[in-house]
Amino acid sequence: MGQIVHFGLGNFARAHLLDYTADAGGDWQVIGVNLRSRTTRDGLAAQDYAYALKVQGVGVKQIAVINTILLASEGQQPILQAMANADIISATVTEKGYHLDQHGQLDLQDPVIAADLTGLPLRSLIGFIAHDLAQRDRPVTILSCDNRPGNGDALRQAVQQFAQAAHLTIDWSLARFPNTGGLMSCANCACSTARIHFSPMPVSRRGMTLFMRPFQIRNCAAKPCL
Repeated sequence: MGQIVHFGLGNFARAHLLDYTADAGGDWQVIGVNLRSRTTRDGLAAQDYAYALKVQGVGVKQIAVINTILLASEGQQPILQAMANADIISATVTEKGYHLDQHGQLDLQDPVIAADLTGLPLRSLIGFIAHDLAQRDRPVTILSCDNRPGNGDALRQAVQQFAQAAHLTIDWSLARFPNTGGLMSCANCACSTARIHFSPMPVSRRGMTLFMRPFQIRNCAAKPCL
């Protein structure tokens, strides 16, 4: 069984990445990590982390690949332990989640990064990856799924800069950081605008409407142009 640890289990990840993971077979299991909000975790936990995905031209699919969702606010050790056993560590945290300055370098003065560097409980994707790699003894793929050119290179550089500032020693031969920016752009373009229907806890995004009861994503295009 393969294991994926995914940071930022938002609508995009649930509508696309987890759909493809379910289709891939091979008994892949996903452990989600949310760095801030607990809304997604609490909503999905109430239904055993399974949800319905309505795909245009396909119908409703039941997605049940999430094992659990961990919150940074509840402690970093369970997250680091999950990462240590992962084959893939992926992320959709938006560009802000990389904490880069206007020149594309890691902003060491960013409050979240600065706190991670002082030894406070980790709160950034960059900090978590750097600390995982410093302890890692087996290969892993670090997969940025955020829509920016050279996203893998940008993530690797940010982690390297964090590791240097934190005086962490990393065997970089164990980690791959592929670039996926073009693929994510196609996936974003595959969705069309949908109306928000009444729901106790609606979350809207271009091309989909999500319901907590049951947890659904509706009106998503069948497949992006991969």
